[in-house]
Amino acid sequence: MQRFVLTENIVRYERLISLETDVARRRRIAPPGGSLFEILPDNPDNPDADGGGNLYASLRGAAQSRQPHLPAVQRYDMGDQRGQFTERYWHLVNAPILSEDGEPNYFPHQAEDVTDQVMAARA
Repeated sequence: MQRFVLTENIVRYERLISLETDVARRRRIAPPGGSLFEILPDNPDNPDADGGGNLYASLRGAAQSRQPHLPAVQRYDMGDQRGQFTERYWHLVNAPILSEDGEPNYFPHQAEDVTDQVMAARA
């Protein structure tokens, strides 16, 4: 679970992020304060890619409602070390943690890879 800070149209993370995925087959490490979408870009070869925009919208919805947001299963392809992207599907949960004055402070983000289930349902 990661914690993000939402600022304007950018999702910034407050601490070191280390992401390991079977798909990427590499470890991505990013320094605090960077943009989430720099280390997890949309697939540039898919003109319909909207994973980043949908993730931002989900975080924004959680901020505005001050309630957890569970968007529909989301396609968000993952890139490997050579820049080749693999089709992946995710079940997301974005839940704001409110400050003492009731304002959204942080956004724990949970993503479960449900690619196998999506592909099995297609077959």
